[in-house]
Amino acid sequence: MFEKRSESLPIQQLGNISTLNSLPPSPSSNTIFVGNTVGNLTVSSNFVCSAQGVFFVSQDLNIEGRIRNSVKDKDACIFIVGRNVNIGQGIHVSSDAVMQYDEVNAYILGDGTVTINKESGFLTYDGLYINGGIHSLTGVIMERTLKLQDRLYYPSFVVDHHSKYGKLARRLFGSQVNFQKIELGLKPY
Repeated sequence: MFEKRSESLPIQQLGNISTLNSLPPSPSSNTIFVGNTVGNLTVSSNFVCSAQGVFFVSQDLNIEGRIRNSVKDKDACIFIVGRNVNIGQGIHVSSDAVMQYDEVNAYILGDGTVTINKESGFLTYDGLYINGGIHSLTGVIMERTLKLQDRLYYPSFVVDHHSKYGKLARRLFGSQVNFQKIELGLKPY
């Protein structure tokens, strides 16, 4: 389905990538970047999703830190992962007095387990905030916790759905189509 639709969309292929540091400059505001990874894909810390993109990963996706957007309501990155998703401890953003969240602006679909790694070595731990969505066929392993004083007021894991990912997926893969079955009768003459 994607191959058929991609012929009419402004697609820029990124090829086989193993590390995602940044997206190249977009030739137009409608360009969709497509990455196909044979093997693992590592998203570096403080990656900025500065356009629309979809990344097909045949094995594991490793997110080392934050994934941010340049334009909050338009830029969207979707990761379709063949195996496991590992979200690292990221960059520590909380201060000793105020708890904050590591922010991942992406929609992640994984066939395997999603593991959210714990933070260590700080007086205050960061929670994880996903603006987009996350889906796993085999479950989520939540190793990240908050300090006791923060657990009473804040969740350690927050997922906030954003409609821009659904709009991008509709452009790429199409949407639901209703079919109506009509029965025809033939008369032998």
